[in-house]
Amino acid sequence: MDRKTSQSRPGRNPQRPWNILRLRYFDHPQRRQPTLFARSIAKPLQRITAATEEITRGNYDQTLDITSPDEVGRLAASFNAMVHEVKASRQAQRDFVANVSHELKTPLTSIQGFSQAILDGTADDEVSRHRAVEIIDSEANRMSRLVDELLDLARIESGQIQMLREPVDLAQMLEVCVEKFALRAREGNVELVLDVPALPLVTGDKDRLDQVFTNLLANALKYTSPAGKVMVKAQEVKKIRKKVDLASTVEISVTDTGIGIPPEELSHVFERFYQVDKSRTGQDRGAGLGLTIARQIVEAHEVSISVESVRDMGTKFMVSLPIVKRSY
Repeated sequence: MDRKTSQSRPGRNPQRPWNILRLRYFDHPQRRQPTLFARSIAKPLQRITAATEEITRGNYDQTLDITSPDEVGRLAASFNAMVHEVKASRQAQRDFVANVSHELKTPLTSIQGFSQAILDGTADDEVSRHRAVEIIDSEANRMSRLVDELLDLARIESGQIQMLREPVDLAQMLEVCVEKFALRAREGNVELVLDVPALPLVTGDKDRLDQVFTNLLANALKYTSPAGKVMVKAQEVKKIRKKVDLASTVEISVTDTGIGIPPEELSHVFERFYQVDKSRTGQDRGAGLGLTIARQIVEAHEVSISVESVRDMGTKFMVSLPIVKRSY
């Protein structure tokens, strides 16, 4: 038999069979899946990378709309949460700088003004000069307190100050705190009441706890009108579940009949530079850091501080402290 020639017929592409096989191979659904999967990951990751690069340039208005249920979707959700936290942190930094600048500017303006009055002879008599010196001294002390509070807050927040864990006679400490404010209460015609029975020792840092309750008492007296009342109360509270004594604490409350806090502002009382009564000026106006420091101290003791208030009826701050564990 004659051999068939190997020459292709006219018009026929000798590569065509291979092309057809190759297309059929790669177009098969099972072959396309890895490619599609890679694309489903690559495109979202490119968007996340681009958004990250924008953040490094200072553009924090980045939100990723990626709702994939897999790891890429979780990565996008984490990215959005991170951006939100960064924006909030930077805004808090800007607010902090603005508030510190404002708090320092007010006393500096007073110091500058009254110093100039003494220098140029505007305060031309002994009474005027003495009054100017008093104001300068008062404003300088206010600035010093502000700086001390800022440094104290920074050290507590950074963990540089470690809270002691020692037995504290809370009843005695509260009695001393109330005695410190007895004269101020009488001068303001405010009834100051201490309701503290015999209490077990609590665990904490005595000096720092004294700072907390001193601040709470000072605020209570500041915002309570004449003929009002401020009460400091403490009691032991036992937590029992299924007839088992789980733990005991001492709950301390500082309650006043003052101006109260508006409901819409109640969640802001522990924020830096918050002022309940923004109309106060001079020595009556604090820096608004006392409650922030008090909360940091309490939380460093691994407990919490809470507040309840009704406008024009009064405010109540509450702190719970753990009782010293008895050894048997």
